[in-house]
Amino acid sequence: MLFVLHNTPRQPLELPGLTLSSLEVDSQMARFDVTLDLWGTAEGLRGWFEYSTDLFDAATIARMEGHFQTLLQGIVADPEQRLSTLPLLTTDEHHQLLVAWNRTHMDYPRDWCIHQMFEAQVARTSDAVALVCEDEYLTYCELNCCANRVAHHLRALGVGPEVLVGLCIERSLDMVVGLLGILKAGGAYVPLDPGYPQERLAFILEDARVPVVLTQERLIAGLPDHGAEVVYLDSGWHTISRQSDQEPVSGATADNLASVLYTSGSTGRPKGVLGTHRATLNVLAWLWQAYPFASQGVCCQKTSMSFVDSIQELLAPLLGGIQTVLIPDEVLQDPGLLVQTLATYHVTRILLTPSLLRVLLDAYVDLQ
Repeated sequence: MLFVLHNTPRQPLELPGLTLSSLEVDSQMARFDVTLDLWGTAEGLRGWFEYSTDLFDAATIARMEGHFQTLLQGIVADPEQRLSTLPLLTTDEHHQLLVAWNRTHMDYPRDWCIHQMFEAQVARTSDAVALVCEDEYLTYCELNCCANRVAHHLRALGVGPEVLVGLCIERSLDMVVGLLGILKAGGAYVPLDPGYPQERLAFILEDARVPVVLTQERLIAGLPDHGAEVVYLDSGWHTISRQSDQEPVSGATADNLASVLYTSGSTGRPKGVLGTHRATLNVLAWLWQAYPFASQGVCCQKTSMSFVDSIQELLAPLLGGIQTVLIPDEVLQDPGLLVQTLATYHVTRILLTPSLLRVLLDAYVDLQ
């Protein structure tokens, strides 16, 4: 942006027999992105904005003009103010920013836990398919019964409110059964992505000090040494299946922990981010309102449970009665196969980064 202040007297140039005066000419072309020309006159400052219409529209420039006028009024009102404290927003903009845009109050089940919301959904859609993974599926009733058995088993191991449980399972039906089982037991899940380096997994296990780890027997070799009790959801299912399939009494409240997700650690050591039941349902309530699901929609879950996006991908449809397709890691590594899988299962909704969307669009074109 170019700012020009003409503060020298503007007097007509007089020559013998000739008087010259300036003539304002509209050049129809902006020499810079934005230019503000000001002249000092007896009545005050006078000027105009010249701008490139390829970059700005009239409304943007009008808003900029309002900010500049507000700035000048602030200077006149109190010339001793620091520049950093001078106002820019107009009264209407100030009200919109601090009042209108902050009217975000909405009703949501603030005293419920995540698993209670799931159980309420089970009562509504007991026989509907909840999860699909390759050639396997679970209805809401089946998923609930499996999770209840895991919860009773965990309760027997001392899991309850504020107790952290490691969850090291590949994306599968077992992963969701384990997650819900932890919540139903009253505990909070700590994702341990099997694909992570051992050093990172070792740090999380040491930092979180989980007393119990849910995993699959084939993955145990990839876990570093730890002192936690190990529960296998595959080879150990014959023991877990003897537990009751009735709802356990977890004792958890909306303010108890539901998850501890560790940051990437790109700017230091990874840090465990605590997520309560109430905070999670608050986010999901916003999502259901802002981006409502189609009644016959199909979602997919493809993000590592170590990332916060996985909560929206999995719990938002699961608590809303929407079928969710779990995408195996080997499918995610092949864009063409992923596109075909989404089509096979008639997925209608997917959460994507722009870069992954570009890859999938290119893969779709290649398949045509």
